[in-house]
Amino acid sequence: MCQITLPVSNYHQMKINPMDSLLKLRMRVDFISSYLLYDKGLSTQNILHSIKYNGNKLLAYHLGLLYGLEIKASFEHFPDYIVPVPLHKRKQRQRGFNQSEFWANGLAGSLGVPSLTDSLVRTKFTKTQTRKTREERIKNVSNVFSVKNKELIKGKSILLVDDVITTGATLEACGNELWNAGIRSLNIATIAFAVK
Repeated sequence: MCQITLPVSNYHQMKINPMDSLLKLRMRVDFISSYLLYDKGLSTQNILHSIKYNGNKLLAYHLGLLYGLEIKASFEHFPDYIVPVPLHKRKQRQRGFNQSEFWANGLAGSLGVPSLTDSLVRTKFTKTQTRKTREERIKNVSNVFSVKNKELIKGKSILLVDDVITTGATLEACGNELWNAGIRSLNIATIAFAVK
């Protein structure tokens, strides 16, 4: 895969970027960015499908390593921990892995901060968000996440990560749980941002 041909967003270099309107109006987010732009037909679609449906965990990890190097100097509050958006146990058993964990581990490798893969949990099984409207997505992920080990993340700066952001409903639900657990700062990074 040639990195030069990737549709990179460079959002981490912008004080205000197109992702800001998704979440910053609804909750405090100190940093939000995405490595790649996602649109049907762009190479990002093939990348995400390779990771999510073909089990290309190494690709997710490698992208995390690359992007971590790019965003290292972008944080107002450098992360203490990286927290991937969790899958429900049943979904993880079906898929065999959580793609966001491999993305998180790659970021952790280049940022030099630990990834907490068991701090945020998905307590309810939900149907896929793929064909839902924004309102349906919000309802679908309402009250499905919970924080374990709250003392561990209390007062800490968290980098919340996922594979793709479309409406921001999942990341908002996770972010609210992290804020309720007493974090100091919330940062968000995804592999891809779905272009409208």
